[in-house]
Amino acid sequence: MALHNILPAPRYEYAVSTNNRPNLPNADYLIVESARLNAQIPPYGHRQGYVPREPSDFGDGGAFPEIHIKQYPLDMGRKSSTKSSLGVVPLRVNEKGEVEYDAILRENMRKEQIMHSKYTDLLPKEINESDLVRPTEDEEAEEIAATRAALDKLVHDKVQSIRPTHTNLHAQAPVTVRYTAGSSGGGEAHASGAHSRLIQIHEMPIDPLDPPRFRHKKLPPRPPSPPVPIMHSPPRQITVEDQRNWKIPPCISNWKNNKGFTLPLHQRLAADGRMLYNHVINDKFAKFSESLLIAERKAREEVEARAQMRMKLKKKQNELREKELAAMAKAAKNSVRYRNNFIQNAHEENNGDGEEEDKLRDTSEYD
Repeated sequence: MALHNILPAPRYEYAVSTNNRPNLPNADYLIVESARLNAQIPPYGHRQGYVPREPSDFGDGGAFPEIHIKQYPLDMGRKSSTKSSLGVVPLRVNEKGEVEYDAILRENMRKEQIMHSKYTDLLPKEINESDLVRPTEDEEAEEIAATRAALDKLVHDKVQSIRPTHTNLHAQAPVTVRYTAGSSGGGEAHASGAHSRLIQIHEMPIDPLDPPRFRHKKLPPRPPSPPVPIMHSPPRQITVEDQRNWKIPPCISNWKNNKGFTLPLHQRLAADGRMLYNHVINDKFAKFSESLLIAERKAREEVEARAQMRMKLKKKQNELREKELAAMAKAAKNSVRYRNNFIQNAHEENNGDGEEEDKLRDTSEYD
């Protein structure tokens, strides 16, 4: 029993061209066509070494999962090869109908890049007197206002993009849309028998504190515009006079001759010519040296005088300090002597009182 006899009949049928088609029923024709496409494909389990390259190698099916190579059934996923691999630039003309031979230079370039590829680009610009006239006050005011408005807009956009409060936290009103489904053929069972529906579209609120969803990678800067070409004059034939003007004399060394031998010192000095003229020394050098010596001598005398004065002051301070110390020592000695005398007198007085008491005691005993 065939597989197509077990499966239910398909609900939809594809429109197949009837050109060169045998007189067979639809189902039988599909079976024959499928068998013809799959005739060259090995059966499952015997596809070792089978490499599908063309769309016909896949038959009427998709890729083979057991074959581990890149597969493009029906050329799906294959890069288009319709572009010319020769890199031929199409012929272009300008508004005057002239052929643009510099179109090949503009290939793969940005629109904002400047390309100097014509002779007219190197011609000086013609400036009229009207172009050099100073603008009026009204024109200056208009330019200033336009410039200020543009700068304010740039600054405002920059500031608002940084702030997290610029996000619209208030949700907008929902939008109602009527959706009418196509002919699905499902009858009343499809969509509960409704032919159209009303759909409300709500805007999801955005949290301003959420991290960015996309990572912006900073790319390297693009190449700048090519430099302006420099136009050179056509080559000319060199004359004898030009050759003489460009001739550089050879370097003659005072140390070695042409053979590489070192020259003696007296010959070197003779070749130099320094002994052929007299050296004159200016008298101001002697005056300058003498003034320096006098200034140095005076400076030494001043330094010595200051040192002697400093020594005298230090000696005088030492003498005053010694006198003060001597006076203090004398005063201390006098105070010690006065104290000793006072103690001695007090002791003598105490001794006299004791002798009188002894005498009185002796007389009382005899009585």
